[in-house]
Amino acid sequence: MASATEPHAGPVRLSDEQRRALRDFWEVYDANYDSVWGALRRKYEEGGADGAAIEEQARTTRPLRTAAVCEGNWQPFVDYLKSLGVLYAENDIPFTRWFEFVGVFRAELGPRLYTAYGGDPARYQRSVAGMNLFVDLSMAAIGEAYVERKQAIIYRQRADLEESERRFRDLFENANDAVYTLTREGVVTSMNRAAEEITGFTRAEALGRNVAEWIAPEHLERSLNMLRRKLAGDERTRYELDVVRKDGRRITLEVSSRLITRDGQPAGIQGVARDITARKEAEAAIRALSTPVLQVSDHLLIVPLIGAVDSARARQLTVQLLAAIRERRARAVVVDITGVVAVDADVANHILQTIAACRLLGAEVVITGVSRQIAQTLVESGVDLRGLSVMGDLRSGIEACQALLRTPAPGKGVPLAPPSRMAKSGRTRTRTVAR
Repeated sequence: MASATEPHAGPVRLSDEQRRALRDFWEVYDANYDSVWGALRRKYEEGGADGAAIEEQARTTRPLRTAAVCEGNWQPFVDYLKSLGVLYAENDIPFTRWFEFVGVFRAELGPRLYTAYGGDPARYQRSVAGMNLFVDLSMAAIGEAYVERKQAIIYRQRADLEESERRFRDLFENANDAVYTLTREGVVTSMNRAAEEITGFTRAEALGRNVAEWIAPEHLERSLNMLRRKLAGDERTRYELDVVRKDGRRITLEVSSRLITRDGQPAGIQGVARDITARKEAEAAIRALSTPVLQVSDHLLIVPLIGAVDSARARQLTVQLLAAIRERRARAVVVDITGVVAVDADVANHILQTIAACRLLGAEVVITGVSRQIAQTLVESGVDLRGLSVMGDLRSGIEACQALLRTPAPGKGVPLAPPSRMAKSGRTRTRTVAR
């Protein structure tokens, strides 16, 4: 005698009564397969899905459903359902969408079951039970896979978040620059180890205090202006600021800060500050030094410029260079700017005016060592480059000027050698801007 429940291939165990119920349901479902899936397709398309792709997928998997219900071979069909659950979970599709489709499925198939078996109440009830069993088995397989994959995704995201937080903490603590957060009013809410070292205050001493206490008085308005700019919409502000350390020593910080928002409203400030005191002192020392004017040979001078060149240093160059030309009766000058960090339009115009003044004293000037950045700045700023003679490097400039000095000087204003002659004497290509 057959057992009330018999194992079938795969994960589903059904009783004889359940198998009969499924077969009664399947006879009607299979006969109306296209019309039922037409209704499901419309429901898919209402949700923005590709209905044609869904219907094609249903047709290709129809043999799996048939094998499960009619032959008891449930494993391939269950595997397919689980793949759908995984797909929904990975694409963040709400599981409730399946209940919507189940509602459409039952609404389409229920009347057809009644039409087929209404004359036999017992069989009709059995077919309805078979439909519900089919839905329950399908939803169980999909739901199990959906939940498992969602849990795996959540665990992975949590692990990724924890790892990201750990890396941020390491970066925050071990950064060479000071990293800090403030309230909108400027009260310190967090700071890293570098901020302690730069300011001299421990976190315990700094937290809850307003940074205005440490900002140099003459720089306080600048700090407030940067805050106003951020509140007005500037994504990030970058500026220099003098602050007073705990030990009373004044230092200069280069600050980059941005606004922190919460629910679209300003909530605080996040900033990074670098101690540039040593750099500023070095730049000041360079500017304080007199620009060297070196005499290489009779009538030939070299002016090596190093570091930042601002308007004040450009004026200093003019005074010293004109004095040296008159005193040493120079006929040629090489101004080497290989070591210059940057030149703006105002400084460039001042240097060109200096070159014109040198010519009035009978000396020609060659510029060497123009970097790509400076060349781009000069071109984009619209500076009048007529009358500017340029060589690639210092050695080429010296050789070009030496060639000039071998040319007899018939009058006071002696031109440089023609470009072709200068190019032959130099090691790099000469670029002479027509005067």
